[in-house]
Amino acid sequence: MDVRQLEESLKQDLRKPVYLVSGEEEALVQRCVQLVREGLRAKAGQKDFMTIQLEAKSLSADDLDMAARSQSLFGGARLVVVRDSHHAKTELQKKLTEYLQNPVPTTTLVLESRGVGTDTRDPKRSGGIKTLKELKKILEKADGAIVDCPKPRPGDLPRLVQQMLGDKGLKADREAFYAIVDAVGENIGGLIQAIEKISLYVAGQSDVVTKTMVEKLVSHTKSQSIFALTDAIGERSADKALKVLGDMLRDNENVLMILGQIARHWRTLASAQALHLRGRGPEEIRKALGLHPFVVKKSLQQARKFKPKDLTEGLIALSRTDTDLKSTRIPDRLVLEKLVLRLCGRV
Repeated sequence: MDVRQLEESLKQDLRKPVYLVSGEEEALVQRCVQLVREGLRAKAGQKDFMTIQLEAKSLSADDLDMAARSQSLFGGARLVVVRDSHHAKTELQKKLTEYLQNPVPTTTLVLESRGVGTDTRDPKRSGGIKTLKELKKILEKADGAIVDCPKPRPGDLPRLVQQMLGDKGLKADREAFYAIVDAVGENIGGLIQAIEKISLYVAGQSDVVTKTMVEKLVSHTKSQSIFALTDAIGERSADKALKVLGDMLRDNENVLMILGQIARHWRTLASAQALHLRGRGPEEIRKALGLHPFVVKKSLQQARKFKPKDLTEGLIALSRTDTDLKSTRIPDRLVLEKLVLRLCGRV
């Protein structure tokens, strides 16, 4: 199930004894755990509810069993959250299998894994992925729930914005959707905060969100950096691109996220240029690629700085960089800096 299905099941009080919540989108994983917690608290009441936080890496099988089966002096519901469950040892998995044969009715167990899901393709996380798949098998045999939180694809973001607004009883036009996406990029945590801020602002006034309203309320967050980086690359400004990249790495931005955004922008340039060379106009390109008119205009301007051969070779370089980041011991910073220089035509 996904986040919306989880929310609906909790509203209908279809609680499961155990949940496996995992995925690369950490903000959604956190949101799902919060939904389970809120659902239990709403039913049990503040005084009859207890939360226990455990770490899978250092958790023994006996400690898990004790946390799940122990009752407080006053009874009531209990939520046991096991963080980083992709580190669960074999003994812990066996104990979970035993527990699910006779779960405690008042206990809800949540196995949380932020940043890793069963569909993660990063070879460096292969051990954690294997563990999650084993946990998934255990839950499938029992009365458990599996909640997937993958990173949304760029093309899914407007639809995701529409769903989040709809959950708040709000609606918006196409311009407002893209204004929100442009402001927060693929930062889902930022997106959740933006929708919450908009909802509070319009409460009791209107149910329609406008572009002007978004521009007033939602400040540009981390997307500013990634847009500055991709624009610098698109302008073939290597010095500026390297500076922005350095700032992002200093702020601990995920290197695969950075690469993904560069690749997305580069593919857009290549596609826009190819369509333009076939005689397609801006409106036809917009419809073919599903982009905002402003993005099409900017992409065509930047694509003129590259020959078709440059863009093709850049796609090959991006593929090699992806492999290098996942399989070599070369520092990530050097791998990305080499890519930036190559895309900008400096090497």
